Amino acid sequence: MVMTEPLISKECVRVEFNDPNVQYEGRLAKEDSQNGAQYDWPLVAISIRFRSEEAGPVVAVMDGAFNRFSALVTSEDTVGPAFSEKRIFTAEAPGTVRKVVLGQVPGRGVYRVKLAKLTEPCHTGMPMLPRYFGMGWMSGMQGVVSFRAWELPSGSTLLPPPDRPQRRIEVIGGSDTCGCGAESSDTRKRTWWGAFSRNEIHNAELCYSYQLATRLNAEVHVEAWTGKGLVKNAFNLCNIFGKETLPQLLDRTLATSKSPLWDFDWIPHAVLIDCGGNDYNNAKPTSEDDFSDAYTDMLHMLRHNYPEAFLISMCGGSTPSDHRRNKAAGRVSRAVKRFADNKAVFIEVPIGITSDDDPQGHMSHHSEVGHTKISDFLEPQIRELMGWT
Repeated sequence: MVMTEPLISKECVRVEFNDPNVQYEGRLAKEDSQNGAQYDWPLVAISIRFRSEEAGPVVAVMDGAFNRFSALVTSEDTVGPAFSEKRIFTAEAPGTVRKVVLGQVPGRGVYRVKLAKLTEPCHTGMPMLPRYFGMGWMSGMQGVVSFRAWELPSGSTLLPPPDRPQRRIEVIGGSDTCGCGAESSDTRKRTWWGAFSRNEIHNAELCYSYQLATRLNAEVHVEAWTGKGLVKNAFNLCNIFGKETLPQLLDRTLATSKSPLWDFDWIPHAVLIDCGGNDYNNAKPTSEDDFSDAYTDMLHMLRHNYPEAFLISMCGGSTPSDHRRNKAAGRVSRAVKRFADNKAVFIEVPIGITSDDDPQGHMSHHSEVGHTKISDFLEPQIRELMGWT
């Protein structure tokens, strides 16, 4: 269990969020020195590398805003055996900065620590009914993370971070793209009641976005949010997933705020786009013309910001008995052809890549097994397109 206390009476070494040797991955707002580094997209990660002179705790000073995180502490070289410790925890409710013990280093040595956000913006479980009944003030159990500082064992020295991966990918999509429901492990959590089990069922490190980045040895940015569609969000008439669609969020640093805008200085080599399926989760799906116009507009926006990137549109991954994930495939394929760019391609993940016998996540979302099968299918095709051996 990761502990949160106003603790650590022993003298420690404090490293502020804006120290140049603190390494960030993903979209963050870091201009506000009072609130630290702020973020809400999934898989945003903060890492440090340091030399410790003694055993002691590694602490994050943060307002985790009810989000779920993974914390990985590993040894780079120690006097004793190799050390690795991973903890997954849910932060307390937003509004209070706390000291969170991420792990304990065993003694002298060089260590790396990575803190990664596993949940999407404003987890869509608890807010479902409040949004349905118009109680918007209740929606959004999770908030924006505010990371302030690290606290390291006494006598520790912060070291330069390791080199970033040379490859960069960006992944854009909905629930499958951010690991929604991927960790559901019992029948109750696989029903509508699971929507109220909060965020222990969500884990972005199990989804294909993270798996592909790991396999390809690539730095990854993920802009994904459950229920978000191209023209219409899922269950649009009920406003369960808000009014703003996925393309309307792509210029944001924080998914839940119109400012600050993202500067697009971070340039991916490939953008994987899984958008359009949620438009079909409506009694009246988006029309063909509206879908095509919106999709090509999104591709033009991405091409404007990433002139040389491969734009890889994808769709699918349905089981043999449930074809919903593949419904948008024809429209996406036609929109990509209409875009007519030699570095824009469409890949359909065929029906049957995932099995009806696979363990299921919450409300028919993929579990880690399904995500692994999708990654197995996509990885060689991405490698071939990109020339990544």
